[in-house]
Amino acid sequence: MNFRRARKNEIGICAEILKDAFSSYSFFKVYVDNQKREKVFFDNMMDIWMKNSYKNGTVFVGTENSSIIAVAALRAPGDKDIAFIDCSVKGLKMAAACGIKNLKAFLKMCEASDDACHKLPDPKWHLVLLAVSGRYKGRGAGSSMLHDCIIPYVANNGGGLLTLNTNTQSNRVFYKKNGFYEFDETMLHENGKCIGNWSYKMAVVSGRAE
Repeated sequence: MNFRRARKNEIGICAEILKDAFSSYSFFKVYVDNQKREKVFFDNMMDIWMKNSYKNGTVFVGTENSSIIAVAALRAPGDKDIAFIDCSVKGLKMAAACGIKNLKAFLKMCEASDDACHKLPDPKWHLVLLAVSGRYKGRGAGSSMLHDCIIPYVANNGGGLLTLNTNTQSNRVFYKKNGFYEFDETMLHENGKCIGNWSYKMAVVSGRAE
């Protein structure tokens, strides 16, 4: 697999990979109670998330035979937060599907999920997202994206803490296997539901993890 920074005209392809990867992610289902509205909310959110990741962070793609099979977004120290919503037409569709009250609650939940990572000392990098195309899952693409792209990039640009958070048990296994240290466990109690939230960090220095 080869790695490079994403091009602007590839953001739509990257968003489709996100939609496939996160379609069953319970975190995004807490505040929408209708299947049709849930899809509108989710699809528009993934489009916005990818666009803002490209605008305010650094987006990488992993390719095989010239096709994008993996995508990752990284926020560097000093970068703006990468938002799930903006004032675009897609943002308005999100709000309509979710409702303003629920949308505010969802955004507050997003802030809570990132809280442990935000409190760590700078310089601090944050892996905002990592997704692999469905048919390539389980073939090492995600691990390769971390060790052959993300971690070297951080090391070559000053190093520091590399952080992330996740909400699934399978991802806990994945990030522990790939050398991240789980430093916080929180249960998010939202809209009558309980979601696990786990935060991870890795110290990256001169091309190696400590």
